[in-house]
Amino acid sequence: MLFRHSRRVWLLLALSGLAGVVASTTTAKADPRVSQGLAQGLVADVAAEVARIRSLEFKADVPVTVVDDDEAERHVLERLERFDYEERLVALQAVYERLGLIPQGTDVLEVVLAAIREQAGGFYDPPTRSFFLLDDIPISLAEAVTAHELTHALEDQHFDLDGRIERSIEDDDLLFAHSAVHEGSAMLLMTTFAVERMVRGRGLLDDMQSLAGSPGLDLLPPVLLRQFVGPYVLGPSFLLGGDLLQLAEGYPARRIDGVYRDGPRSSEQVLHPEKYWDAEQWDAPLPVALPELGESLGRSWSRVAVGTLGELTLAVLAEPTPAEQPSSADEWTNAAAAGWGGDRWELWGRGARRVVVLATCWDTPADAREFSEVLPANGTLQWRHSEGAVYVVAGKLGAKRVARTLEFLDSSATCAAAAESIQ
Repeated sequence: MLFRHSRRVWLLLALSGLAGVVASTTTAKADPRVSQGLAQGLVADVAAEVARIRSLEFKADVPVTVVDDDEAERHVLERLERFDYEERLVALQAVYERLGLIPQGTDVLEVVLAAIREQAGGFYDPPTRSFFLLDDIPISLAEAVTAHELTHALEDQHFDLDGRIERSIEDDDLLFAHSAVHEGSAMLLMTTFAVERMVRGRGLLDDMQSLAGSPGLDLLPPVLLRQFVGPYVLGPSFLLGGDLLQLAEGYPARRIDGVYRDGPRSSEQVLHPEKYWDAEQWDAPLPVALPELGESLGRSWSRVAVGTLGELTLAVLAEPTPAEQPSSADEWTNAAAAGWGGDRWELWGRGARRVVVLATCWDTPADAREFSEVLPANGTLQWRHSEGAVYVVAGKLGAKRVARTLEFLDSSATCAAAAESIQ
């Protein structure tokens, strides 16, 4: 999916040295509604260029349909249902609330849908292998959005995008890494497409200036904003090995093919591209194993959901009030979250009550200590630092039971050896 208002496109172009246009917060002038005929003409005009830049051939034509905002929202809800993700969003909401990552009572699904209603310009649907264009997107931007979404369509035909999502659905950090590849590739191709058209005098970059500014996204809590925007901003930089100027040499098709075959395994590798691209600095996440917690929590408690936060989210936990929208690469993380080795959270429930148990593993004892020192300690969040690990219990639980659970984690949780690089 591509959002119609976002400074991320211009940030990418400016850092690439490919455009001298200064980002503006103005939005595009009102345009006539996009028609079905216009959308079909755009696909016919753009598809061949997308295939050429991407160095892949379309195995089948990609149908396009013009839809309104209500239909786009229905699509999102259908996607969530397809992956049984609405239930997971409820669990994530409980986890984020108890860790203090979002205000109590935040409806995660509703704020995400609100952002999509405000921002979506088009989307690609893997099950139907179809492209949908929003009828109220400015016509001047429709060409760029078409190039972006056709990149998804083309890569889906070769790399099975939904299959990649299904394999990471219970690991939100891995899901973020996959999304950074998907969106990063589409952003790089769209940028290459726009520059080529500018060289030919088509002026598409001038039209794309209206993509600057993102008032709808700025309303998201920082933890959701980073997950929502991160793949679009961090993905291109990651795919270029941290050097956006590499795009001046052309779209890196062979490099991205390799990433699809064996890609990043965490937000840490996306945030720090050298931990993926440099074999000597390769840093895959540590598998973290938690013991059976039912005995320490109480027999009436049961496990509701499990997952991984990763460096991207732990950076927000370490710095509760980060900049709303990072303006530079180093603002996406911080010193307390750097050195992340792996983590696992479990959400436990008893009736309507919920408690989060989190084990984090770190590269060194010093990294673990630095993270523990910035954690809040209050009535609903308690933690314990032990060598290269930090354990957290968050939620309303008696003091004795919290202490027993933290001690149990300290004696039983493990950080397994990470897999070696197979690049």
